[in-house]
Amino acid sequence: MSWYRRATSSFSISLGLVFIIAGIHSFNDRDFYRRDRMNDGIASMLLGGTLIGSGALSKRNLRLQKQQQERDRLRSVFYGLLRQTDTVTVLQFAIAAQVAGEVAKPFLEQQAQIFGAEFDISDRGEITYRFRSSQWPPIALPAPVADAPQLSSEMFDVVLFSCPPKQKLSVIKAVRDLTGMSLKRAKSLIDSAPQSVMQNIPRDLAEAYVQRLERAGAVVTLSAHQKQS
Repeated sequence: MSWYRRATSSFSISLGLVFIIAGIHSFNDRDFYRRDRMNDGIASMLLGGTLIGSGALSKRNLRLQKQQQERDRLRSVFYGLLRQTDTVTVLQFAIAAQVAGEVAKPFLEQQAQIFGAEFDISDRGEITYRFRSSQWPPIALPAPVADAPQLSSEMFDVVLFSCPPKQKLSVIKAVRDLTGMSLKRAKSLIDSAPQSVMQNIPRDLAEAYVQRLERAGAVVTLSAHQKQS
């Protein structure tokens, strides 16, 4: 339905411009300074401004939603590559994600910073990032529960249980850095804890998420992802 929202926001902006133009035009009317004509002109301009503001806000929300969806897609491709190998080049990621190198490079630089990855530069200037699990400390997993549903031995969830008030800002920043969430969405997730920060990701990446969130001050746990029947 995004096409419908784009269409309605564009229509709202166009209609708002019509009302503002009508209000401005009324200034040239000889009878403008009559109270009723003045009120009509001002009301027209106020209505036009409201419609333009509403349309612009809707367009902004659509743009942010699209950016979030693209970040989620890039992370999905990134995790898929790490399930196959612990080394990723900019060209390899750009091809897998079908994005330009100008997009792939800063994304990998951000992930390398988050997960503490190493990198090598070849003679031709090609950068290879090494996301080695040995760089991340092991985290004990919860003991299995009797009669529990079948669990995956490879994929895990990162669950944020609580956040001390004094560390809330740093935890919000960590969640946004790791997931690309908006400020409002990250704050809502923390306020409604316990909540899953990430689901169905490899253990090495899940451990890195836990480490980063714990450094920020959050109480976090790592749990095996439940297979859906």
